[in-house]
Amino acid sequence: MIGEKIALIGGKLIDGTGREPLEDAVILLEAPNILNVGKRKDVDIPLDAKT
Repeated sequence: MIGEKIALIGGKLIDGTGREPLEDAVILLEAPNILNVGKRKDVDIPLDAKT
């Protein structure tokens, strides 16, 4: 749904650039946009985000 915050937590992110995969990754979405991507320890996950 547009504007809904979703956090995909704890996966392995392969970005397709040839860099090493990012372990324990978080992808934070506010549909339809990507707000943040990074290691779980580095990304603040909003309390209202669905996980």
